[in-house]
Amino acid sequence: MCDFPKDDNKRLEIVEAEVIDMALVLERLDQKITLAAAGLVKPKANGSWTVAVFMVADDTLRPFAERDLQELAKAGGSDLRVLAQVQWQKGWKGDLRQITPGGPQFRKVDPDPGDSFTSVRQEFREFLVSVRSAIAGGGMTLPHRVMIVLWGHAFDQHYGGLGIDGMTMDQIKGQIDAAKLSGLTIDVLGFDACETSSLEVAKILQGSATRIIGSQIGVPYSGWPYHLILRDLAADTGMSVDDLSKVVLDRYYESYRPPRVTATAIDGTADYVRLSAKVDDLVAAIGRAVALETPAPLQTLVAAVFRDVKRDHARPVMDLRDFCERLIARLNPTPRTPPPAAQLLTDSLSSLAQSIVDDPLGTPSTTLVVKGHERRGPG
Repeated sequence: MCDFPKDDNKRLEIVEAEVIDMALVLERLDQKITLAAAGLVKPKANGSWTVAVFMVADDTLRPFAERDLQELAKAGGSDLRVLAQVQWQKGWKGDLRQITPGGPQFRKVDPDPGDSFTSVRQEFREFLVSVRSAIAGGGMTLPHRVMIVLWGHAFDQHYGGLGIDGMTMDQIKGQIDAAKLSGLTIDVLGFDACETSSLEVAKILQGSATRIIGSQIGVPYSGWPYHLILRDLAADTGMSVDDLSKVVLDRYYESYRPPRVTATAIDGTADYVRLSAKVDDLVAAIGRAVALETPAPLQTLVAAVFRDVKRDHARPVMDLRDFCERLIARLNPTPRTPPPAAQLLTDSLSSLAQSIVDDPLGTPSTTLVVKGHERRGPG
């Protein structure tokens, strides 16, 4: 999470969000009435969910953590189990508790003076064990599904911080793999954290969950609107994995004005290694093009395409598919003129870009849900 410009950092007030939400409800109700008249409305499916949120908060995030915990505490039911654990980065930590309406609220535990600081990796491992134990207790309608959310700061493939203060994406994957061996299956892995939806992250986390949700850019301190997401889920606990993914992104995107946020749900079971190798080849070819002293127009062309597609943020990011399609369009009209080396490089760039566009993982269908910036691929 990060500090957005002042006007964009604050999530809509609950009353205002509810007004917007009521308009959406009425619109969807009208659609359902129309479908019902045509006999096309499907009955709600049976099922239940466990939503478990692992939070790592420093001083900047503490008030937002407190508020989200209050939102989590209002949710729950016979077929919706809500769990939360928080680690304050100055050595404070919370205990994982089941939160149910009218039941125990989330309880913060002040550290004993002699307590040693435990690593986020250790706390996450214990968190996953606690989640598995809660699910093993049964008592919920089948099929039962699980969403794990990692809440907090993230940057440069690190979550929570550096060293014992956080985890790398590789360490997260290792902890999840270990939990899977002990019987925990994660249907949705969500990141309420910055810069967690990229090809690099997808390649590391592939196989961790059926769907992986994250933002390509920064996430405001306010983060996800848990009260709205869980309200929708509580109303339909038979919701499918894809349906819940869409609810998360819809509610997140709708909760900011102007909507300068973006997020994506991708197929967590896909193999992103092949696509990553193609991107590496394209990057190497671009490097060779930029290194050429002549022709200067080729360098200028690549730079111009990047400027066209990059998104201004803490660091520039771009949509990979958009970049490749624009690069192909700009390269193809290039006259076949000497020097031959430059022409070979032009052909190579065009061919590599086309292979990425044609790759099954580069198609819009791979990105199951997109909100913001009209992204079309896991770039």
